[in-house]
Amino acid sequence: MKLIFCKWGSICEDGMSNGLRELGHEIVWFTEKCTHKDLDVNYIKALSAFLTKEKEVDFVFSVNFIPVIAKVCTIHKIMYLSYTVDSPCMTLYSKSLSSPYVKAFVFDYALYTQFSAYAPDNVFYLSLGADMPFYETVHSTEAEKKKF
Repeated sequence: MKLIFCKWGSICEDGMSNGLRELGHEIVWFTEKCTHKDLDVNYIKALSAFLTKEKEVDFVFSVNFIPVIAKVCTIHKIMYLSYTVDSPCMTLYSKSLSSPYVKAFVFDYALYTQFSAYAPDNVFYLSLGADMPFYETVHSTEAEKKKF
């Protein structure tokens, strides 16, 4: 599948993109800076133009739920998937979470319970993942093992 990955600076983006590529997905990066996650007119224009230009995109993805992306995807009738790795995540309180074009995955079960009651068809629990190929390359010294 071809997806647009909206990058905003999360430390989880590289690991998630590695996992998505490992699963066979084609990633197209969207790196426009978002100044306000709920309403940013320049971001809306830029993402809309990007979606119009890119052909045969299956969905848009971001780390954490970003309402402005949900709004653009609803306008363009393209699925928006997010994987929320922060808790609390205040952007989940947005009304755009209930859009039929949104699928939001959250790692925090308490957040899942809270928001799935509001948008049961849109919010799903997914335990926190890890970029295992990366972490398998990390080696501890004997001193670090004793310390931690």
